[in-house]
Amino acid sequence: MIPTVQRHGMGTLTYSPLGGGWLSGRWRKDSASTPTSSARPGARFDMTSPANQRKLHIVEELAQPAEQAGLSLIELAIAFVINHPGVTAAVNMD
Repeated sequence: MIPTVQRHGMGTLTYSPLGGGWLSGRWRKDSASTPTSSARPGARFDMTSPANQRKLHIVEELAQPAEQAGLSLIELAIAFVINHPGVTAAVNMD
């Protein structure tokens, strides 16, 4: 979609660059964090779910280059999005 938007000179507003909260850095393998908001369903961050185990693995993989660069996961995720030449702005609602 972004190449088409760029070709036509349009802007792109991204939504949720923190991956629904997964790239906030709060949920890590050694973390015992649980959602503090009643707006976030418990299943969304149920660490026993295979899908969430995969997300957790991805977070751990992304944490390594972030730490090497001296960045938080939030900084890495937002920098990746806003530095893309096809992105005009980022909105985070996580």
